[in-house]
Amino acid sequence: EDIPVGSLLRVVKHCRKNVTIRQNGEYGILAPNNKGKYITHDVVFPNGTRCIYMPLNWEVVSYAK
Repeated sequence: EDIPVGSLLRVVKHCRKNVTIRQNGEYGILAPNNKGKYITHDVVFPNGTRCIYMPLNWEVVSYAK
């Protein structure tokens, strides 16, 4: 699925107990990862923390236009 950069994401239910999610919240914005060779996207939390975007772990709340 092609999700545009800037889309609002929410972590899926089975991942909500993850320490990263508990520390940073369950919502984030899809952002490009310019540093990785194989990792193309990150999720940026409201506090600025980034994590690797794994499509199976996130659901789209709102698509960016």
